[in-house]
Amino acid sequence: MARLITTDVTLARKGIDRIVELYQKERPTHYTKLIGKMMNSTQAFERFKAMSGFPESVIVPEGTDVPVADFETPFQRDFTVIARGIGYEVTAQARYTDLYNVIKKPTQLMMDALYDSREQSAANLLNLGFTAPSSGGTWTVDNFALFTAAHPLKGLGSAGNTAALSLGILNLETAVQAAGKTVDYMGKIWQGPKRWMLVVPTELDILAHRLVQSIALPTTNDNDKNVVGSRLEVVVNPYLTDTNNWFLIPAEERYNPLFRITRQALTSIEDKLVRRPGDMFYGRWEEYGDGAEEWRGTYGCNPS
Repeated sequence: MARLITTDVTLARKGIDRIVELYQKERPTHYTKLIGKMMNSTQAFERFKAMSGFPESVIVPEGTDVPVADFETPFQRDFTVIARGIGYEVTAQARYTDLYNVIKKPTQLMMDALYDSREQSAANLLNLGFTAPSSGGTWTVDNFALFTAAHPLKGLGSAGNTAALSLGILNLETAVQAAGKTVDYMGKIWQGPKRWMLVVPTELDILAHRLVQSIALPTTNDNDKNVVGSRLEVVVNPYLTDTNNWFLIPAEERYNPLFRITRQALTSIEDKLVRRPGDMFYGRWEEYGDGAEEWRGTYGCNPS
């Protein structure tokens, strides 16, 4: 545990909370763009069930019964949140050496650590999206990698939401079209979003904006209109770890399958260290977890 040798009465809980409240208002966030659903829970775990839907309706001749169709929940998994926290200790004697009032600084640094965890947890939905959950990849309800060509369908083999495409205008058009041809578990066309977020790492920032904002086809001598750019919003996320991977996520939240479940909101810890009179421990902690309740509505490109 990192320890700070200092102390002061301004580290009382109200003082910490004022600093934290100010920090929360001032710090920009990235994860809120990635997460489609923010949910709260008081349960030990949440059980997710994927619904199959029904096949297409059929013609019913006069005087005959309406046929009965199966309604299934082909995938079911339990999701559990995890706790995250950090803190520091303060000695009573150190107040005599606090000449430069450094005691307030660790609180902001502590919040940086907590917010970085929030950001990295959300970004890891994409970073780890090409890895199966059984190997430490993104949690998914069908227990397959979030981005794979092997998502199972009922009696129809499998479907995919990934390709080995580098970021370029023609590949971008290909990915948008492929994402628009997604089918549901029964093989019907999945009615998805009309607009997408193009999520890229910092290294692809300028290229992504050039591709989306250009009026004509960018990086070519062709003067055809850039028809895909109007359907996209560029989202740059510095917490993405691969410099070549890029992703499509619905710009309409109701189609975005990525979620965060919070069980314990950000909470103060303020404890006296009994065996060291006058010393204190100050910390913050929270409980949450991120996952994908569905693969449809996401598309991941891994060119490497």
